[in-house]
Amino acid sequence: MTRRLCTIAGFYRYAVEEELIDHSPAAHVRRPRVDYESHAVALDRNELGALLIAAGLGPPAEHALISLLALNGLRVSEATGADIEQLGLERGHRTLTITRKGGKVVTIPLAPRTARAIDLAIGERTDGPIFLAADGRRLDRHGAGRIVRKAARRAGIGKVVTPHTLRHAFITAALDAGVPLRDVQEAASHADPRTTMRYDRARGSLDRHATYIVAAYMPSRTATSTRARTADLDGRAAKLKPAGDRADPGDLFAARRRLRTWHGAPSVSAELEGVDDYEQRGDDQVNHARR
Repeated sequence: MTRRLCTIAGFYRYAVEEELIDHSPAAHVRRPRVDYESHAVALDRNELGALLIAAGLGPPAEHALISLLALNGLRVSEATGADIEQLGLERGHRTLTITRKGGKVVTIPLAPRTARAIDLAIGERTDGPIFLAADGRRLDRHGAGRIVRKAARRAGIGKVVTPHTLRHAFITAALDAGVPLRDVQEAASHADPRTTMRYDRARGSLDRHATYIVAAYMPSRTATSTRARTADLDGRAAKLKPAGDRADPGDLFAARRRLRTWHGAPSVSAELEGVDDYEQRGDDQVNHARR
């Protein structure tokens, strides 16, 4: 419904811009709210790895196509529209120049396994499409979909896997691996970072919640300030002894307690009690959050 309303609104907006009508009847039509979460089929890390292994055991063209879709996040039209003449070498990187959505031409790097698969797929050919159908013509999106589904079945994946599923898996894996959002947005050719975030299936993971980092951060600062205040009180307590006398630990403790009473300070020993436990738990939480 939302897509149909957008089409109608776009049509009337174009008519207004061309001065065919004075006012768009769809200008103030309220549209259903779009769910922020992407409902496309997703592959986890293990499933994506199994698919790449299965593709590597198949024909070189199949391996090359699935590698481009899964490791570069290309749209199926971008992959099937690539030509051999667009392959290149730039500062030690194997590259491929593709035409993005909207006609934007960009150069992308190829992972070593992807470059090797493409070299095997094109063989001795020096021009023309990288991917050919059985009849010798350029592979279309329907042929690419059949190749992906066949490889998914060989990998033992029961889900309905399409070329867009691999693009979805690439974006999710990149975000989950810690690649900055801006870099993932650029790799996916998204104009809006919110579009990229819709693919992040792991953003709701409890392991990545900020509470672990904040909880680990606070005890370390508290312990530092408490130890500094303890050292200050020890120094001032030592000055209560006459010059030249050796400070007895019991006397220092009594003097320090008097100082705490005078200055209204809380019990430093109580504050320090359990600090080591707090720090250890904080380190464990940080390591868990980073994993």
